Amino acid sequence: MIKILHTSDWHLGKSVCGKSMIYDQKYFLEKFLVDIIKKEKPNVMVVAGDVFDKKFAPVDAIELFNRFITRMYKEFKINVVIVSGNHDSPERLSVASEILRDSGVFISSCISDLYRPIDVKDDVSNIKIYVLPYFDLLDAKVMFKEANIKTYNDAYKVIINSISDKLKASDFNVLVTHCFVAGSEFSDDEETICIGGSEEVRSSLFSSFDYVALGHLHTPQKVEDNIRYSGSPLSYSFNDKTFNKSITIIEVDKNTSKIKSIPITPLHNFKVIKGLFCDVIDKAKRNPLDDYIYIILEDKVPIYMPMEQLRVYYPNLIMLSNDSILDVCEQNKVIKDFILGKESNDRAIFEDFLSNICGIKNCKEDLKVFEELNGLIKEE
Repeated sequence: MIKILHTSDWHLGKSVCGKSMIYDQKYFLEKFLVDIIKKEKPNVMVVAGDVFDKKFAPVDAIELFNRFITRMYKEFKINVVIVSGNHDSPERLSVASEILRDSGVFISSCISDLYRPIDVKDDVSNIKIYVLPYFDLLDAKVMFKEANIKTYNDAYKVIINSISDKLKASDFNVLVTHCFVAGSEFSDDEETICIGGSEEVRSSLFSSFDYVALGHLHTPQKVEDNIRYSGSPLSYSFNDKTFNKSITIIEVDKNTSKIKSIPITPLHNFKVIKGLFCDVIDKAKRNPLDDYIYIILEDKVPIYMPMEQLRVYYPNLIMLSNDSILDVCEQNKVIKDFILGKESNDRAIFEDFLSNICGIKNCKEDLKVFEELNGLIKEE
């Protein structure tokens, strides 16, 4: 039996609301994924694109990737198959790829790599892994000049047809690619991928393959029984529809396969907390968390330094908002103008600060001190 581990969309180097995810990514690769590899003992791992979050990846992300791939070769001796995604720089990702092939690390960054399938064999099974990285439509038009290519579906049809005679029924044929298959589900942390259907690829084009390992969408999902997105290993947004992440294991015995998903336990969860400040901070005091927190306050008045107060109990509080405060300020022109950056009377602003932030009303002594200091400032 041969085991394939399918993962994708690591997005190494990504930040969420200014918070680097590199420590969470390090935990996933060097702790969680390594533990799975030790337990499952896969023969090959496929990474279906978007290894990095940006084409110019930060140094710590490159170092993490290099360290992990080196460990796969030296310690575990498993084959690693990687295709570049739309976030990757094909040229940078594929540096020294020809030399790496001799070490069992196969990095694909161009369409022509499809014609160099990777063989994985045991006594009873023969797997052929075909790789098709993310590509610009223009690349396909240049490569297949005589074909009428207008959409990605057209391109995939032409490209896959060009290897149809190489696919043998006696082999277990796997395709690793990075694209949007029609009918798949987006998650909210993804940018708009498909505009007017031009990037959609129909699942029927993959009917010749026994398994299609997809990357691009961050929600783990089954398009067809043999066509799957592993999804991103981590959530990268508080708006993600599902925080249930997983990796996929395919067990191949001759020409039959068994597929299972293994849930991922992240270093930090993403949590959204909503409510009045007094209730939120009371809950925080009773149950401090180091998860990544987004708090939505429902108070009708401004709160003094809420982030600083809450971070005592939620050190990874990275986002806070109050959508209702401006609605309330519609009833108070002074506060509304102050929040929106408009000019207002200095004394009125200070009175509203005392009243709404400090809870002090009709304090003549404070107002007297303010007037004196304000006068001195203006004279200066």
